[in-house]
Amino acid sequence: MEFSLTPGTIYFVGAGPGAPDLITVRGRAIIEDADLVLYADSLVQASVAGLTRKPNARIVGSSDLNLEQIVALMVAAAQAGQIVARVHTGDPALYGAIHEQMRHLQAHNIPYIVVPGVTAAFAAAARLGVELTIPELSQSLILSRIAGRTPVPERESLRALASHGTTLALYLSVDQIEQVTSELLAGGVYTPTTPVAVIYRATWPDEQITRGTLGDIAAAVRAAGYTRHTLILVGPALQPDADAAPSRLYAATFAHGCRGADGEARAGRPLSHNAGEGAGGEGHPSHPTTDSPSPTTWERGPGGEGHPSHPTTDSPRELGGEGHPSHPTTDSPRWLGGEGHPSPPTNLPVAPHILAVTRNGAALAVRLARELDATAWVPERFATETGASQSYTGPVAEAIVQAWATGQPLILIMATGIAVRAIAPLLDHKANDPAVICLDEAGRSVIPLLGGHQAGANALAQRLAALTGGHAAITTASDTQGIPALDLLGQELGWRPDPTSAVTHVMGCLVNGLPIACFIDPTVASLRPLIEQWFAGCHHLSVVTTPTALRDERYAAALIFSPHHLADLWPTIQSKSIRYHMPLLVAGIGCQRGVPADELAQALHTTLRDAGLDHHCLATLASAEAKADEPGLLELAERLGLPLEIVSSAQLNALDPSHFSPSAASSHLNLPAGVAEPCALLVANGPILVNKRAWGNCTVAVALKRTEEQRNRGTEEQRSRGSVSLEEPIGTQNTALPFPLSHNVGEGAGGEGHPSHPKSVT
Repeated sequence: MEFSLTPGTIYFVGAGPGAPDLITVRGRAIIEDADLVLYADSLVQASVAGLTRKPNARIVGSSDLNLEQIVALMVAAAQAGQIVARVHTGDPALYGAIHEQMRHLQAHNIPYIVVPGVTAAFAAAARLGVELTIPELSQSLILSRIAGRTPVPERESLRALASHGTTLALYLSVDQIEQVTSELLAGGVYTPTTPVAVIYRATWPDEQITRGTLGDIAAAVRAAGYTRHTLILVGPALQPDADAAPSRLYAATFAHGCRGADGEARAGRPLSHNAGEGAGGEGHPSHPTTDSPSPTTWERGPGGEGHPSHPTTDSPRELGGEGHPSHPTTDSPRWLGGEGHPSPPTNLPVAPHILAVTRNGAALAVRLARELDATAWVPERFATETGASQSYTGPVAEAIVQAWATGQPLILIMATGIAVRAIAPLLDHKANDPAVICLDEAGRSVIPLLGGHQAGANALAQRLAALTGGHAAITTASDTQGIPALDLLGQELGWRPDPTSAVTHVMGCLVNGLPIACFIDPTVASLRPLIEQWFAGCHHLSVVTTPTALRDERYAAALIFSPHHLADLWPTIQSKSIRYHMPLLVAGIGCQRGVPADELAQALHTTLRDAGLDHHCLATLASAEAKADEPGLLELAERLGLPLEIVSSAQLNALDPSHFSPSAASSHLNLPAGVAEPCALLVANGPILVNKRAWGNCTVAVALKRTEEQRNRGTEEQRSRGSVSLEEPIGTQNTALPFPLSHNVGEGAGGEGHPSHPKSVT
């Protein structure tokens, strides 16, 4: 559509987030030809208003004007046949207060046009280098604010919005940061470890970014002194796991109107063709998948409720929810290198930024960028000869500030002193700071400066050293002593330390050789060989038989591997302990048609609580094929961020009903074995921990998720070893499994020979 300026018209122009060059081409053209530029000078840079070309143009800031004065200026200019640019920050449709202005203009018969702009939420995402809509993690973005002098409807309270657990952008709220975090946590989906980014004046020259979690961001904001001009971004998409699901849109097996499933272009469309808006996304009618869905296995996928997907019940799916990444399949590599310690990956989950200052360093940066799919930043004078993707002018410290803001790893090819001085003012907290590696221009010395474990700098340094033929100068005590990093322990299995754990204290005790107690719950006894492998050289770490032994004062620290919440014990030992959230529990749920999600959630919560099981250890929900489209069940899975595994009727009917609790499903759904118990058992591939409990309109059972690898390894260990004393150093020889693999806890717990666990089912 052709656009031309009309005298006597008011143009509401979105100035964008701050940087003058982020205004739209149309917005700039309007300001250039305006006779009156009336701009929100408290939020819009004067340089934007100064784009006007007319020598007699008036530029007026509106921060000290009331509505009547603003309208009077616009009406008078329009009636005189002038062009008026009413310039608002970001996009005028969002918190622009333009509704009342337009209403007054209508009353005066003054025409107006709205020109959109880039809102701060999208500028902030760009500065952070993140996507706000990650498949299977967050597919929605909520823009809102906390109630202040301007109230918000009760249905839009932060507590209500937080219950969706999706990406949330909050404007005009930083001055109430404590209330913000309190309300978001009260929503029941976000946790204290949910990532948060606070961006002050995004894209302005004095932009500042503070990262953290809902548990610590309030203190960081107060320390930074932000009170206005600040956006808050919240949600799991800000820091997705390395194995977060990719979009299917560009997958080679994903066919749509522009491309076949084999990557060939559709007839009449070259492969270089890019579809614009309306091309269709995942689930769009023009994008049918060519994969044949399993006729018996369904999950809530990008196509909506009941959308078919492709894993089968004997192929574990990725597991989400409350920070839990997925369990790997039993045939996937575990990263376990020599002596049972994790070895670095050969591919990087996040593309680094590589910055150099010299000609030789620039050449190395470009070479490494090709190997690591990274971005090379080199001085402008070396950009052409090296073919670097990005160049900078001015001090390298300024380029480092820009790269730092993305949160991605930094590889600095320069003197260590230069690197240290550049990053020192940017340091925040090890939970938020990116990995930083420094190396010389020949690549001989590769030094992880920051984020050795948590941000992956040590692993990246090893990868770089392998590429350059240099030496990775790793200085973290656990690596030099050959002991595991406790904050990363079990990460490949989806384990995470409880955020209230004393990780630093326990790690200090480990590297200093102080006595440490280790409790391995009887429920997960089959994991002991793996834990022994991790701590093979730690002779000062002893396994104890009961959790209460962890209180013993002779132990300076404690490690807990248990799916139980240990509610009475944990507060007494928290200051010296780490407990791991291990997603090992499968909840089988049967329900009547139309049961609300709240009722299902209460039944699940009570079942876990009464059995003493920790809800953080939930891995997945399971139900029968007849319940694949049950709205309440689907909503519950979405709330919890967990997959819903569906078991086919054929699989359930193949079971012996006498091995399970009597069930009403035998008549209602023609499933003699029932739903809750058999679904939990089949999906978990492990024993029942809690037999079916009836809760009015639903039933719940819980099983232990166990891979064949764990079961086989544990059984082999039992056969080959005799029993020994449990309370002994884990690094000694001939240690045995402390508990029989068939031991289970909870209501009606049975082992592999228990009637609730038929041996014919694998």
